[in-house]
Amino acid sequence: MNIALVTNKELHHKFWVYSLFKKNNVKLIIHPKGKNNFLNKVRFKIIKYGFIYSIIKIFSLIFNLFYSQKNRYEKKHFSKYRLLYDKIPKNIIHNVKTINSISSVNLIKNNKIDIICFLGGEIAKSTFINSAKVCTLNYHSGLSPFFNGNNALINTYRKENLNFIGGTLMIMNSKIDLGNILSHYLTPINKNDKIYDLFMNTIKGSVHLYQNFLDKVKFSKAIPKGIKQLHKFNYYKNIDWTIVDDIKLNYYQKYGNQSNFYRKEKSIYYYNRKEDDFNFLLINLLKSIQK
Repeated sequence: MNIALVTNKELHHKFWVYSLFKKNNVKLIIHPKGKNNFLNKVRFKIIKYGFIYSIIKIFSLIFNLFYSQKNRYEKKHFSKYRLLYDKIPKNIIHNVKTINSISSVNLIKNNKIDIICFLGGEIAKSTFINSAKVCTLNYHSGLSPFFNGNNALINTYRKENLNFIGGTLMIMNSKIDLGNILSHYLTPINKNDKIYDLFMNTIKGSVHLYQNFLDKVKFSKAIPKGIKQLHKFNYYKNIDWTIVDDIKLNYYQKYGNQSNFYRKEKSIYYYNRKEDDFNFLLINLLKSIQK
């Protein structure tokens, strides 16, 4: 199978790219810049949400500039992958303005890509999603359908729902995080884990779920349909996050007690279920997180 990977360029993205590259026939690695530049995005959000939103986001940006520890935890978990990523042949790496352009779609078609795999990247339109010969997949860092949308894992932690920390592999469609669910990953939780330990470990889980799916398709030639999401319980938008949430997150990062939520990692697969088995998915997932 010919595989394309679409993601960003932070250290955890490079870990994800290299981990899938070394075990699969990866023909393309695509890093989208996003069609709009930073100033256009800022202008759009000011017009859409107003100046109060902009002030809140500026405070949040300043706060994270001084207090965010994400980069430190990325280095802790994935430091060696910067060099390993650099060993990937440069001719398969493509930096594009947007994946939703004709040139990006042609890149997929010309390389006869069977499956496109996403981790972050850019919001894809149906033209790009449907350009793969078999399917397009997305890994969401949250347990769908309970926590969907922007910063799902961070919001899960902030609300002290640590038993819901995990990730979801799904068939991608044009609706954000609302594709058919293929599998869940329950992130291991240890006594001394902090929020970014849990985030980085959830990214590690994405490799397990992706590889399991790719191996299944490779050897069985059958394409699992997954379970259709019939309801979304919590859907977060970027505007929902304020400076107050940054302060809360920082507090829980320092003083939160994860020992009450200790568990080993677990992967749950829904390959052989019918699309309308949504109640089965809910019951099975709730049982799993309560153990």
